[in-house]
Amino acid sequence: MDPANVLAALDPVMTKHCGSGHCLSVCKVVLDGQQLWKAQVSVLWPKQLSVDAVTSNKKESITIARARMCSALQEIGLLDNIIKQGPALEAAGEPCPLRSSSKGTSLVQDPAQNGTLSPFPSERQPCHNGAPMPPAPTQLHGAQLREVAGGNATAPSQRLKSWSQKRELGRCKSILHNIYAHVSKLKDDRSLMPVYHSNLFQDNVAHWTSKVVVRWPRDLVYEGSARNKSEAEALAAKALIQYLVTKGHVDSDLSPKTASDQEVRRHKSQRIAPVSVVLPEASVHKMQELLTDAPRLHNDDREDEATYADELLNNAGGGDRELHDIMTGRLLRSPNGCNTRRDRELLSKAEKSWLYKTTYTYQRARTELPIFPYREEILSTINRSRVVVICGETGSGKTTQVPQFIFEDQVREGAGSLCNIVITQPRRFAAISMAKRVATERREELSDTVGYQVRLSKRLLATRGGMLFCTVGILLRHLQHNGDLQGVSHVIVDEVHERDVRTDFLLALLRELLSSNTSLKVILMSATINTEKFSEYFDDAPVIQIPGRTHPVTQFFLEDLIAENIITKAALEKCRDDSIKIVPDVLAYLMEMKPPGAILCFLPGWNEINKVRTELCKRAPPKFHEWILPLHSRLQYQEQQKIFANPPSDVRKVILSTNIAETSITVEDVTYVVDTGLHREQRFNPSTGVCLLGTFPTSQASVRQRAGRAGRVRPGESYHLFTRDVLSTWDEFKRPEIQTIDLTRVVLDAKLYCPHMSVEDVLSLVPDPPTPEMITKAIKDLQDMGLMNDNAQLTDLGHHVCHFATTPQLAKAVIYGALFGCLDSVVSTVSLLAEASNLFAIKRTSNSASRSKDIKRCYDTVGTSDHMALSHIFFRWNQLMPGAEQQSFCQRNELSSYGLDVGKGMGDDLVNTLRRVMAGIDTSSQPPATKHWGLGLNNRRDDRQLVLAALTAGLYPNVLRVLRGKIKKNQIMREGVEFACLDQKLAAISEDSLLHRTPPVYEHPWLIYYSALQPSAYQRTTVYDCSMVTSLHVLLFSGLGTHKKEGYLFDAHTNQGDTDQGCLVVDEQRLLTFRCSERDADLIWRWRRMIDYIIDLHISMEQWEANGPEETLLRCELWPRIVDATSSLLSHCSSGQ
Repeated sequence: MDPANVLAALDPVMTKHCGSGHCLSVCKVVLDGQQLWKAQVSVLWPKQLSVDAVTSNKKESITIARARMCSALQEIGLLDNIIKQGPALEAAGEPCPLRSSSKGTSLVQDPAQNGTLSPFPSERQPCHNGAPMPPAPTQLHGAQLREVAGGNATAPSQRLKSWSQKRELGRCKSILHNIYAHVSKLKDDRSLMPVYHSNLFQDNVAHWTSKVVVRWPRDLVYEGSARNKSEAEALAAKALIQYLVTKGHVDSDLSPKTASDQEVRRHKSQRIAPVSVVLPEASVHKMQELLTDAPRLHNDDREDEATYADELLNNAGGGDRELHDIMTGRLLRSPNGCNTRRDRELLSKAEKSWLYKTTYTYQRARTELPIFPYREEILSTINRSRVVVICGETGSGKTTQVPQFIFEDQVREGAGSLCNIVITQPRRFAAISMAKRVATERREELSDTVGYQVRLSKRLLATRGGMLFCTVGILLRHLQHNGDLQGVSHVIVDEVHERDVRTDFLLALLRELLSSNTSLKVILMSATINTEKFSEYFDDAPVIQIPGRTHPVTQFFLEDLIAENIITKAALEKCRDDSIKIVPDVLAYLMEMKPPGAILCFLPGWNEINKVRTELCKRAPPKFHEWILPLHSRLQYQEQQKIFANPPSDVRKVILSTNIAETSITVEDVTYVVDTGLHREQRFNPSTGVCLLGTFPTSQASVRQRAGRAGRVRPGESYHLFTRDVLSTWDEFKRPEIQTIDLTRVVLDAKLYCPHMSVEDVLSLVPDPPTPEMITKAIKDLQDMGLMNDNAQLTDLGHHVCHFATTPQLAKAVIYGALFGCLDSVVSTVSLLAEASNLFAIKRTSNSASRSKDIKRCYDTVGTSDHMALSHIFFRWNQLMPGAEQQSFCQRNELSSYGLDVGKGMGDDLVNTLRRVMAGIDTSSQPPATKHWGLGLNNRRDDRQLVLAALTAGLYPNVLRVLRGKIKKNQIMREGVEFACLDQKLAAISEDSLLHRTPPVYEHPWLIYYSALQPSAYQRTTVYDCSMVTSLHVLLFSGLGTHKKEGYLFDAHTNQGDTDQGCLVVDEQRLLTFRCSERDADLIWRWRRMIDYIIDLHISMEQWEANGPEETLLRCELWPRIVDATSSLLSHCSSGQ
C-alpha cells in the first residue's frame, strides 16, 4: 500500500482531533560535501511525531520519510484502531479513511482522482514529478486549517462531475475570484478574497507550487503544482472550487450559498413579520377628542342589500325619465315622432344630388364600388329581417355605402327624419375618418346628415335624421341611460371580426333588446367575419357576401423571399431571435427595386415602428424621411391623417403601422404590403392576477386582411415574413378579447346593464363566454375594492364607479379625492395614468428609462411618488397659455402635447361624470374648464398626504411590501430589498419609476402602484407608476377594513415586550399585519371605522333626506375636522415625527 495514500487518508481524522493533518517538508542539505535531499514528515496526533529521510533523490527521500511515519503510526496501533472502527464510523456518518476487505486493508479513494490533483481537500498528494509540497507560509498559524489537495471518503456528486466536464482549467482562477467577490460583497468583508502563495522549486525539472488561502466557509488552504505559476494557481483554485461544490457551499451554477436553509427560512419569516406602528403623540389627543365628539357609529347593515339595489334601479328607471338623443345630444322629445319639415328638406336635397350623380366625382366613384350592384339585395334583406350579416372583402365599400343605402332609401320614402343610423367602429381614428369620407361623398359638412362621436371629440347632427359614426364605447355609455335605444332605427356594428370585448358585449346587449325595441334593425359587417357563427348567434340571420375589387394581389412568403435572394439565409440566421431586424432590408428592397406605389408595413407596436423608422431613415435619402409615416393610436388625428396625402412623384410613401390599418380605413395608393405576422396584446392570467404583455402571431384571417390592403388601384403585392407552413399552424380567427383580459370592468358593466341577472348569466350571452375562473377572479377583485358585496351585487360605491369611463380603481380614487378635498390633484393624476403610455415623447433607447425618471424627479423633489410627479407636470403645463407656451414646455421636458391634451379632456369628463353621480356634492359652483370645482372639493388640493390617501383607497389591492434583505440562492444580501405583492409573489419596479432606487433605501415599507405587467412567462411581474406611502395610509384606507387581532404571536426577534401587544390586520392579509401598543391599536381601529362610516354616508346619496341629526352632524360638521386631523396624522407619520 502506498504510504502517501495512507497518510492522505488519515489526514481528516487527524484534522478533526488536532486541527491539522500530517506535514511534509523537503529541503536540500550538504553532508560530507555532498548535496542531498532531506524529507521530513511530522504529525500532532495521536501524539507529536516526526521522522525524516536523507537521500540523493528527492522523490526517494519523500517516499522513505512517509513509509517511516506509517511504520511509527502502526507501532502505536493507530492504523489497526481505525480499521476496526470503520463500520462504526460509517454508521455515525463519519468518514472512514481505511476499509478492511477480503483483499486486505485498502484506502477509500476518489474514483475520479486524476494524477496530480484530486478534487477533495482532505487528501494530500505530491505534484506531477513526485516533489513534496513546501511547508505552509509562516503567516498561516493558530486556528487556521491547512488542507492540501488529496482524496476524500465521499464520492463526488453528479453536479461536481457535470461541473468538471464544463470548466476549463484556465478559467478556474477567475471563477474562484468571482465566487469570493460575491461572498465579500454580501458579507462586506474584502479580507475574504482568496490569497495565493506561489514558490518555484528547482530539481530535475523546475516546477511551481501554489497555495490558495481563504477564510470562507472556514479557514482553508489548497495546493497545486505544475510546470508554470499560472497553471499551479489554477490547479489550486480548481481544487478549492471542487471542494465548495462537493460540500454544497456553492450550487451547480457556482453561486455561493452564504446562508443555510434554516437561516433563509428564518429570514423569510422575519421580513414579513408585523410592521411596527407608533402614533405620534401630537395627533393622539386630537383623535381622542374627535372620537369623543362623534355620535355613536351605527353598525346596522342594510338587511337586504340586493333588494335595496333593485329599489334604486327601479326608482332610476321609473317615472318620466328624460332621455338624451345619441344623434343630436339634446333631449329626446318624441323618439318615434315624424318631422315633416325635416323629411321634405332631406328629400329635396337628395333629388338635387341625384341630378349631379353622373358628374360629381365621388358619386361616380360610389357606383364603381363592388358593393353597389348589391344595393337592392341589401335593402330588401334589411327590410324583411331584424338582423343581417354582411361579409364584404376589403375594398368593397361596405363601411361607407351600407349606411348611405339605408338612409337614402328612407329619404325616398319620405321618412328621413325617422332614419337614425348608428355605426360603431372599434377605433376612434376609423370613426372620424369614415364620417368625414361619407360627408365628402355627400357634398356635406359634418353635422348635416353625417356626424361622429368619439371620446373627447364629437360632431353631432344638428337635426334628427342621418348617420352617426362612433366607437363601441360611446354606444355602450348611451345604453346606460337609454337601455332600449329609443330614437335609433338601425345599429351597424362594423368590423365585428375584431372580437374586442366591447363589441362582444354590445352584441349580447343588442340581441336581448331586440325583443323590447321591435323596430330596431341590426347589421353586422366585416371583411373576415366567421359568418356561420354570427348568423347562428342571431337565430340564423341572413348572410350577404360581397366580393372585393378585381385587382389581384400576389403573395410572397419567407421561402419565396429567400429563393429570390431578397433575404439571405445568413441575414435570416442573424435575425432568428428578432424577426423585426429583417424588415428594413425588405422595405429597402421594395423602395429601390419596385415600380411606384406606397408601402404599408404591419408591425407589432410603437417601439418596433420607431426602430424600423430610424433604420430606414439611415438608408433612405433625406427627401424620403418625412414620408416614412408612423400610424399608431397614440398619435394625434392630424398626424394620422398624413397617411392619406400624396407624396411628390419622385418619393415613395412608407406607412409603418400596427393592426390599426387592418380595418375600415383604406389608403388608396398602397400597392405593397409587408406583414410581420405579429401583433402585441395583453393576456390576463387569472391565477396570478397579472397581464402578460407579449408579441403573438396574428390569425390567418388577419393575414388575408392585411394582404387585401394592397391592390386598390392596381395589382398589388404582399410580402409575408413567415413561411406558408408556419401560417397553417395559426388560428383561423382572432381569439376573442373577452377571453384574454381582466374582466373587472366587464363584470361591473354586466351588473349595470342587467342588474336582475347574475354576472355568469349575463356573460354567458356573449358569442364566446369567458372561463368561470376569470369571472370568479373579477368578482373577487371587485369585492376587495368594495364595489361588490358578498352576493355579487353592486354596492353604493359600485353603482357610482360604473358610470365613469375609466378603470374601477381610478374611478374610486376620484370619488375619494372629492371627499378629501383634493379632487383637482387626484383627477389630474388619474387622467394621466390612463394615458401614461402617451405622456412621454422619449424614444426608446438604453437610457430612456433614466431620462423619464429625471423628468419626473424635477416635478417631485421628494422623489417618492410617480403619481405626484404626474400631477405636478399637469398643473405646470395647464398654467401656461395654450399654443406656443405649452408646446415649448413639452419640448423642454420631452412630453407629448397630445397626451396632455387627452389627459385634460379626460379630467373634464371625469368631473362631469362626478357631477351626475354624486348629486350631493356641489360641483357646479364654477365651470370645469376653470379647474376649480367648488371650494369644498379643492380646499386641500395641495395636500400631498390626502392625495396619496385617495390613491391608496382607489388602487388597492395594488400594494407592494418592501422586504428587507434580498434572498437569492441561499444568499441573504442584507443591504438589498425585494418587493412582494399581497399574494406574496415577488415583483420588480419599472426602471423609469422614481421608486427604482440605487441604493435601495426606502423610508416606509409600502408602495402603491397602478398597473402591472409580466414581460414574459419566466420573468417577475413589473409594476409601473408607484408611490411610497406610510403604514397609516395602508391601515386607514386600504381594503374593506382594519381589524384588531387577538392573541397574535409575534416573532421572538421583533417582539418589544409589553409595549407592542396590539395587532391590526387589513382584510386578513398576511402581509398587511401591524403591531403597536394596545392604546394605538384601539385608536387606529376606531378612527378607521369612523372614516368608513362617514364616507358611506356621503356615497349613499339617496338616503340623505332620511338621515337623522347624528348623521348630518357627522357628514357636514365633523367630516372637515376629521379630514384635517387625518392629514396632520399622515404628515407626522410620513416625516417620522
